[in-house]
Order: sequence, then structure tokens, then C-alpha cells
Amino acid sequence: MHTFTFRFSRIPRLLLLVTLLCRAVLTAQAQGGGEPVDMNATLTIDAEGTPVTAVLDEITRKKGIRFAYDPEDIRQLPAVTGHFKNIRVYELLGKCLEGTNFKYETENDFVVIYDTSGKTRKFTVSGTVYDPNKNPLAGASVILKGGNGQGVSADGDGRFSITFTSKTSPAVLEIGFLGMESRRIAVTGSAKGLKVSLKEGGTQIEDVVVNGMFTRNKNTYTGSVTTIKGEDLVSISNTNIMTALSAVTPGMVVVDNNALGSNPNAIPEILIRGSNSIATSAEEKAYNNPLIILDGAEITMEELYDLDMYEIERIDVLKDAQAAIVYGDRAANGVIVIERQQVTDSKPRLSYNFVPELSIPDLSSMNLCNAAQKLELERLAGLYTTENGSMDEAYAYKLQNVRRGVNTDWIRAPLRVPFSHTHSLSLSGRAQKIDYRTSLRFSDKYGVMKGDNRRNYTLNFSIGYHMRDKLTLRYTANYSLTDAKESPYGDFSAYTRLNPYDTPFDEYGNLVKAFNFDPEDTSTSGDGHQVNPLYNATLSSFETTRDQTLRNTVDAKWYVTKDFFITGQFNVDIKTNQYDRYTSPEDATYLGETDPAKRGEYRLGTGKAFNYDGKIVLNYGRNLDDRGTGFVVNAGADIQHTNTTTSYTTAIGFLKDDLSDIKYALGYSPSSLPSGTETLLAKVGFFAIGNFDFRNRYFADISYRTSGSSAYG
Repeated sequence: MHTFTFRFSRIPRLLLLVTLLCRAVLTAQAQGGGEPVDMNATLTIDAEGTPVTAVLDEITRKKGIRFAYDPEDIRQLPAVTGHFKNIRVYELLGKCLEGTNFKYETENDFVVIYDTSGKTRKFTVSGTVYDPNKNPLAGASVILKGGNGQGVSADGDGRFSITFTSKTSPAVLEIGFLGMESRRIAVTGSAKGLKVSLKEGGTQIEDVVVNGMFTRNKNTYTGSVTTIKGEDLVSISNTNIMTALSAVTPGMVVVDNNALGSNPNAIPEILIRGSNSIATSAEEKAYNNPLIILDGAEITMEELYDLDMYEIERIDVLKDAQAAIVYGDRAANGVIVIERQQVTDSKPRLSYNFVPELSIPDLSSMNLCNAAQKLELERLAGLYTTENGSMDEAYAYKLQNVRRGVNTDWIRAPLRVPFSHTHSLSLSGRAQKIDYRTSLRFSDKYGVMKGDNRRNYTLNFSIGYHMRDKLTLRYTANYSLTDAKESPYGDFSAYTRLNPYDTPFDEYGNLVKAFNFDPEDTSTSGDGHQVNPLYNATLSSFETTRDQTLRNTVDAKWYVTKDFFITGQFNVDIKTNQYDRYTSPEDATYLGETDPAKRGEYRLGTGKAFNYDGKIVLNYGRNLDDRGTGFVVNAGADIQHTNTTTSYTTAIGFLKDDLSDIKYALGYSPSSLPSGTETLLAKVGFFAIGNFDFRNRYFADISYRTSGSSAYG
């Protein structure tokens, strides 16, 4: 598959997103921490032999732009004379520095002015780095800007000391820590005892788009995307991630199977870009489901259904061709990209969440006939009118039941008011260059039908290593076990078809196995025969499913230069599942079967999968001037390999109700002999995306992807 798109559009004036900077206090310094410098701002200044320092002070007073410079050096600059009306800041600075060896650079919300004549100065700066709670940040990085990576890391007490030489004065140091906002400070000389406090956060969620391959500034992203914060999802619904997601995502529809009611094992279908195929069975619903990416790895709809909402940092829903550029044909139904929370606290942090859920069945919309009304309705319909009076006895029997007070409320018989609960426990922290996070989750969900249940056990572990600001390595392991049990009471629809003038028990107090419209008719076929699901629920029949998934992920991020970095990821998935369904030989559906070899059935299905996938992405971005002109290029490749095997067996012939193991079967079903499947699938793809932004007003996107799959062979 080949995809090529080109987009060009005009947008309102927007500043490019850059890393937020915080303030520090040093001699003759400027600090970051606010909005990026607007060098296009205009002002009017009258100067008559005015020193450059006074001109800079006037710019600061009128436009709030801060400057960092060496007072000794800047005295060399000639005085400024002239009437400057509605002049832009960058033009005024150009006139102040014209004909000198001085230049300026913007550092977000301050401007550094320095001498380029080649004079070298030696600096020694020491201090301590703290988090917002005044705790030392062990392993914080202190990097000399423009020093080819020269820098140090803070020790276990957050202390650092760096000695360097620089041809520019002031020199700029960038102090950072994972999960914190970077902070740049300008120094004009050596300093001791510096105290630097970093803030949590960094780039704001709503300012960027994450597509699972790379991150893009939302202002220059041309695709259709909806971004949702994790806390916003929890505020909408902390029990159903799919309902919460659809509530805030335009165009997303969650298709519930109403016939299954509140069955906790019924996984709904999600439509983002409409239905691409007509599903004729539950298995085929997956054709319309979107691609789901969790921390860069593909997961199933069941894994999304069981995901802990309190671990989610953000979700990006991609809907158009931009998603296809990144993921190829897998993105035909849209893409849901989920990122879990990262470690932000230096000290160990323990958190526990408990989510209770109470479900109450609502039958107010079901206005059914009572026993007397239903019998009279059948009489008026002529169901008991025959020429030979053969139905007179049946009518008399039912009328007698009505007169003695029989009025069975069948639709309430299999229902309950269940209490479901979810528990999650997580521990995270940092130790110098290493961060860690582990979490445990247990979910116990029940539906309103008696006997059904879904239990999910999840264990996640992640450990990351940070080598200054150059390299980050992370290993993540996820294990999930889900046990699902269907209700032995059958489908709720079966109870709506039963007649209220029939009692579930006979005169001896035993459950009736089945009902016939004509009590004298013992036929087990036809519309007049209905089994009693309450009787079947007392048998040893069961339907269970067990799914296990173990996922191992290795991530790497390498900053080759300030503008160029490489990301990579490799995932290995091991999955197993087993489906067991036993139907007792005493089940009412076998009332007409006299051959013991055909009574009772056991269906066994097993599956296992070994999947791996990997990707590598090269990212390069650069600002070309101070007026918002720049470009970003992302290019990468991805591979995917899937090996899945399944086997199916149907055994029949069970002699007793409690002999519910498959080994007690007398044989196999002639129409369903043991069978199995094996699926091998390989995919590979390459993509390249370029984005050019001119002065924050015009931008263009050029995208290309080529991919191949053995599925098309």
C-alpha cells in the first residue's frame, strides 16, 4: 500500500510550542519561565546618545522582554541616537548591535546578548536542584548550552558543580529532570550556592499530538485528532473507559449489544470512521474496531476494556489520512493512542484507588400482561377455539392456575442487584538516574444476571535509566489474567417468552423442566415447547473463558544532537486463551433425546499467540529564525510478525450431570470433528513526514508511506 498526501493551509498567528522555562537569580542574568519572546512586537523609542543598557531597559519596561548580558562587555557598545517609531524589537536590537562583534539569541522569555570576538572566560558554578516540594533531585542534568553536550549530573543530594570555558558571556546553563520543566539560567561569572527549583510538568498535554510514533506540535498538525486528559476521563466515568471516551470524542460511537444487557463479558464495538463491514457474528465485529496503541504497543479491545483508567495520562484519537500515514492499513478504522502516566516524583509514591459499582436492573419500560390478561388475550386470539374442543382442557387448567393466584414474574427471576469493585495499587519513584513504577490491579465485575462474572488481574512493572539528557532506556513488563464466566440462567430474552400463568415448580416443589402450550402435548419441538431456564440453572452446566497476556517492551530514546534524536521500541507478546462450555445431559433441551451418547456436550477451544513488533523513528527539527519559521522531519520504519494457533473440540455423550470434565465424554460430534487453525502474518512499512512552518502563519505538510503485508500475498 502506498499513501502520499500534501496539505497547505493558512492559520492565525500562533507561537510555536517550546519548552517552558523557569526563573533563577544570578548576577546580571535573565530567566525563562513565561511566554516565548515576541521579537515582532513593535514599540516607539526616542534616543539621543542613549546607552544601549538604557535602550534595553526601555524595551523591558514596555514589552516585558528580559535581557541577559555582561555589564562589563556591553559598555563597549556605542550610544544609540534616533527616533524609532513602531519599530520591531529585532530591528531595534539590530541597530543597537550594528557594526559590533555582539550578537543576540532568544532563550524563550529572555534574550542573551554576547560578544563574539573570541574572548574566552572560565566559569565555575555550583548549587543544588530541588523539586516543587523542596526535595533534592538526584540525577538532575546541568548542561552548557552550545557546549557540545558538556555537562554534569547532580549527586544523590541534588548538588552539582560545573566548570567550563565559554567564548560568550553570559553563558546559558540548562537544568532539567524527567517529568519536570527544564530551566535555563544565564551566568556572567562564577557562582556558588545556587538554588534551582524545578516545576513538575513540561509540555502541556493539549499543546501536542501523540500518535504512538512521534510527537507533533498541535498548532502545525494537519490531521483530525481529539486529545483527552486522563483526569477528564475519570471525571466522566471511572467505571467504563469506552463510555467516557465516546462522550468527549466527536464522531465516536460505542455500539452495545442490547441483547446481552449488562453482561460484564460483553465487549462493545467502537466506531470512529463508521462501519466498513457488516458484522454477521460477534467475532466479525473486530473488523470495524479501531487500532488501539498503548504506550506504543498494539493491544486488543478486551485489553482496553480492562485497562486501569487511573493509570492513563492522555488519549489521542486519530481519524483521518494522517493516521494511515503512520500505521498504514491498520488505521483504516481510526487509531486510539493511549499513554500511561510517567514517574514525576523523586520520592517513593504509593497510591491506592477503590472504585465501587452498584448495578440496578430497570424493568420500568417492560409493561407485560399479568397472568389473567395474558390468558384472556390468548382466548380472544382464538388459540383455544377448536372444532373438537381439544384445547378446552388446556384452557381450564390455565384458568385454574390464574384463579388460585399464579402470576409468575419471570423477568425478575434471574436478576440481581450486583456489587462490583475495582482495586488498584501503584508504587513509583526515582533513585538518581533510575525511575521505576509498578502497579497491581484487581477488578471483580458482575452483571444483573445471576451467576455471571468477570475477574481481571493485572501486574505492570516499568524501570527506566537516564544518561543525562542523551539517552533514555526503559523496560516494561505487563501481565494480565482474565477469567470470565457466563450466567447459567441463560439469555434474559428467554424469560420474556414464558407465560405468567405457568409456575416454575410442580406440585411436589420440584422445578419444571419445560412447558408446553398444551399440557397434554409432550412434544419437545415447535413453538409450543419452552424449556425452563430456572431448571437449567441448577445443573452443572457452565461457560468459562480464560485469557492470559504477557507483554515485554523495550524503549530507547537517543538525543544525537539538540535538534536530532532517535526513538525505538521492540515488543514481544505471548498470549494464551481457553474456552470451555459444558451442557449437562440433564439439560431440558435433551428431553426428546433418548440416546445417552447424544446427551450432553463439551466444547473446548484453545489458542496461543506469539507476536513481536518493532519500530524506529528518526526525528529532526530546527527553528530557522526568531519569527516562527522552522521545520520538522520524522522518518521511520515498523515491522510486525504474528503467529497464532487455535484448536477446537466438541465432545458429546455424558452419563451424569456432575461428570463435567471432557474426559467423561463418550465420543465426538460427527458434525464437528476436532479442528484447528494456524495464522502467520508479517508486515513491514516505511514512512516520512515533513512539516514546514513559515512565521507561524503558513505551513505545509508532506507525507509518504509504503507498506507491505503477507496478508495480501
